[in-house]
Amino acid sequence: VTVIQPQVQDMPIQVELNGSVVPLRVVDVRSQISNLVREVLIKEGQTVQQGQPMFLLDDRNDRANVEKLRATLARDRALGADQDRQLGRAQELRKQNFISQGSLDTTTAQRDAQWALVKSDEAALAAAEVALDYNTIKAPISGRTGVVSVFPGPLVQPNAAALVTVTQIDPIAIQFNLPESQFARLQSVQNQQVLVTATVPSSKASFKGEMYFVDNNIDIANGTIRVKARFPNAKGDLWPGQFVQTRVE
Repeated sequence: VTVIQPQVQDMPIQVELNGSVVPLRVVDVRSQISNLVREVLIKEGQTVQQGQPMFLLDDRNDRANVEKLRATLARDRALGADQDRQLGRAQELRKQNFISQGSLDTTTAQRDAQWALVKSDEAALAAAEVALDYNTIKAPISGRTGVVSVFPGPLVQPNAAALVTVTQIDPIAIQFNLPESQFARLQSVQNQQVLVTATVPSSKASFKGEMYFVDNNIDIANGTIRVKARFPNAKGDLWPGQFVQTRVE
């Protein structure tokens, strides 16, 4: 007979549920302009980092347009500087009453119009640089690529099918439905850390995560509320769509 001293202490309430792995973010990558694909820089199933170039489009026309607008801006800035000098001379002449006030006003208006044109050139150049940047399609998030649907040569358009889908793998989420009978307990600990343990039935591997999302309504069809927990997944052991067994503490 084993004898122990009885103690009074809190015991965790654990609820076991079936869940499924879902990505935190999934992005369908599309072109923002109509252009020809010049180069594909990624492979299917490749891990990419946010901002990494994935596709290059034919940017020759947009690049030439940027250079043209830069030259126009440089010309108009030079004319603006000349207008400043002319206005300075006109002001000196006006002080000596060699020209009329009307002539000075005309020179001032010409100077202001020239610098307004410079601002217009700067805006046009900024828009052209954005259009040029659209020719390099970059990864919007860090994750794993799916099927690449284009190759060098074809025309891509904004309203066409996605070029590739990028799915975030690390961190990842597990979604499960908590019974309505546990909702009161869930509300009492929403501002605290709620631990969730996930187990993959095929491998018996266990993972630790933390609840971060509770849906804003209870499903009246089955009397459950949707909950999500976030899990670190650097090794990719959890995969989107995978079935897991969860234990909420």
